[in-house]
Amino acid sequence: MAFDKAKYAKKFASGEAKDHIIGLSQGILDLEKNPEHTDTLKQIFRIAHTLKGSSKMFGLTEMSEVAHRLEDALEAFSEKRISPSKVLFNLLLQSVDFLTDISEAAAKGEVFEGDLKPLFKRLEGAAKGQLEEPSPGINKPEIETFPVEPQEEVPEITPEVVITEKDETLESPLIAHETEKIEDPPETSFLKETTEIAKKSEDGSNSRLKEKENETIRIPAKKLDVAIKLMGEVLSNQGQMRQDLELLDELETPNRKQKEVISKLQGLSNGIDPQFKADILTILRDYRSKTRSFMERARDNLSVQGLLTDDLRDYVLRMGMLPISTVFDSFPRLVRDISHSLNKEVELVLKGGDTELDNKIIEQIGPSLVHLIRNSLDHGIESPEERVRAGKSLKGTITIEARYEGGNVVVEIEDDGRGIQVEKIKEKALKQKIMDKETLLSISRSEIIDLIFTPNFSTSSFITDVSGRGVGMDVVKENIVERFNGLIAIETLEGKGTRFVVKLPLTLAIVRALVFSGFSGLRLAVPVTSIDEIIRLPQDQILEVVNKRAVRLREQLIPIYYLENFIGLPEVEASESSEPVVLILSMGNDKLGLMVESIITEEDLETKILPVHLRDVDFIAGAAAIGRDDIISLIHVPTLFELRKEIKYGKSSGKAEDESKKDLHILVVDDSPSTREIEKSILESYGYRVDVASDVMEGLEKAKNFQYNLVVTDIEMPKLDGFSLTEALRKEEKHFFTPIIIVSSRDREEDKKKGMQVGADAYIIKGDFEQSNLLSTIKSLIR
Repeated sequence: MAFDKAKYAKKFASGEAKDHIIGLSQGILDLEKNPEHTDTLKQIFRIAHTLKGSSKMFGLTEMSEVAHRLEDALEAFSEKRISPSKVLFNLLLQSVDFLTDISEAAAKGEVFEGDLKPLFKRLEGAAKGQLEEPSPGINKPEIETFPVEPQEEVPEITPEVVITEKDETLESPLIAHETEKIEDPPETSFLKETTEIAKKSEDGSNSRLKEKENETIRIPAKKLDVAIKLMGEVLSNQGQMRQDLELLDELETPNRKQKEVISKLQGLSNGIDPQFKADILTILRDYRSKTRSFMERARDNLSVQGLLTDDLRDYVLRMGMLPISTVFDSFPRLVRDISHSLNKEVELVLKGGDTELDNKIIEQIGPSLVHLIRNSLDHGIESPEERVRAGKSLKGTITIEARYEGGNVVVEIEDDGRGIQVEKIKEKALKQKIMDKETLLSISRSEIIDLIFTPNFSTSSFITDVSGRGVGMDVVKENIVERFNGLIAIETLEGKGTRFVVKLPLTLAIVRALVFSGFSGLRLAVPVTSIDEIIRLPQDQILEVVNKRAVRLREQLIPIYYLENFIGLPEVEASESSEPVVLILSMGNDKLGLMVESIITEEDLETKILPVHLRDVDFIAGAAAIGRDDIISLIHVPTLFELRKEIKYGKSSGKAEDESKKDLHILVVDDSPSTREIEKSILESYGYRVDVASDVMEGLEKAKNFQYNLVVTDIEMPKLDGFSLTEALRKEEKHFFTPIIIVSSRDREEDKKKGMQVGADAYIIKGDFEQSNLLSTIKSLIR
């Protein structure tokens, strides 16, 4: 098999070269802080030397040439032919920028088209001890624009994920191989050159080659995604097996009756053949014995499988995780460049870089954290003169820390700057007519601070390329809260500093959730990571505070609500003697209590993304299958904190209308379990009684046995479609006048016309679907 040089070059550029370039960047930044540190200089020199040889080996000439000239400049610095200066370190970092561009182009299989001549001229001059100022246009821009366009979905991640048993950097692309076997290339002059260069490498990578081959393997991220999805199915099947065991448990009840039968049989003698009686007793005893034995084995097997499944789940999820240091690595350079452009001195402290996160989150969270850092640098950290006047040190500090907290990862970005000025936020809010004066006076300090997440809001009086445009913070919140089901909170003290607290789930694939039932009978789930604690609350401990309910918990007043308050259902209050279960939910420092009737179970759920036409249901984050036939909706906790502002004490003013709706029965027919169950949830939340059917035949069977007030149906279903269902219903006398709504993704005019021809009363396109659209259509059709 011929040696595919281009293939290995792409692997090298996206793997080993990338690691070397990150090491160069960090090393140069460390050397700038301490130019006398010879070990740091040796490390940088060694990386540049290795990169020079390896890139030449794979035919990346431009990369090799830049590394070679960088090595010469470092040698001149080592021999003190040039002195440390901002100009020198800017030149070294500019070289790293070009290496990055060359590497990214090679990783895509593209040719680097940049002009390296001006860079080479300056590096050659530095090697001779002649350091020149850059000519206009040579330097790459130091500050890049933050991408503020929100994305509706997390894009599919295609890069490979490196799984290692030890936290080591790959030294050779020959180590990181695909799971498919690649034949060894024939011995050529190219490989001889490779061997010679590898032998000369000072980092000793060749000596560790065989050792690392047994520790590291590259697996495409798509394969990991498949493994994680299969793991989700295993968890779902585990729930089904648990249900089956509960059915087996019911066999214990007839076994007690068998004891009575056995006792009576033993007391009977007249008219019964003794052998026949003995045979019956033997059969019953044998049945009892085998049933008991089977159930004991089933319990043991399920218990063992549960333990193995938990271990397998944790291991598979870990495979798809990456250390957050892959995001943190770019921050030292970012802080250095921006602080220099703002004439500020800033020290960056990084902690917890080995904390791991889902690779999908790792790939997407960087821009949001970058924007928070920019705000700390521009708005938070003061100028040296201002810091001196405030009695602070000349150099400001930004600390970024990642840590595990329960089932989440918390990332904190803290600065020791001037803090967020609440009065400035008020002034801007009034000026931009976001709120009036009376409203600003009535809301809390934390709610005022949260106004910085309002679109187009900025307290900066001057627009720069760093900040001041009023874009970004709203997108940061949207990304963290909407895309990742995370939380973001702000803690600030004027004159002391600001801390942004970002809470992210460990993984997007599996959610540990608590399943519960409301007093109306509606069942939902909430991530356990959002639950601080669970309490039972006697009715006499519920306090009335202004126009809301609250509970005093450890000297803190926490507002509490019935689940039904959030979804438009009338309250079904617990009796005075009962003690409702209250879930204490938290978002940052904010808390609320959710009163529910009972807790059903706690499970790991593989959440499914909602269909496009149902994603506007505010309080639902996704859906998951529980057991064999049950679909549970997962609450979007941040939405509850938004909706609670509109809830006041007392029963819903629309109760009379909702009571009348309970007499209206709707049939939903759709082959998608998540779609039909979510549509059912929506309609039930507005007071309607709802039945569901998974296909046309089941829908017809239910319609044959019951007079529905309205039917909602999809078109595309197995065997028969929604047009056939509509046509069949119109042939039935009892459903000749029943309103029928078609909800479909088909938007062609001929489909709409066909819907009318077969007798549908309304046609809603899923792409344009809105909750209010469906409800208003139903209201207009049901008199």
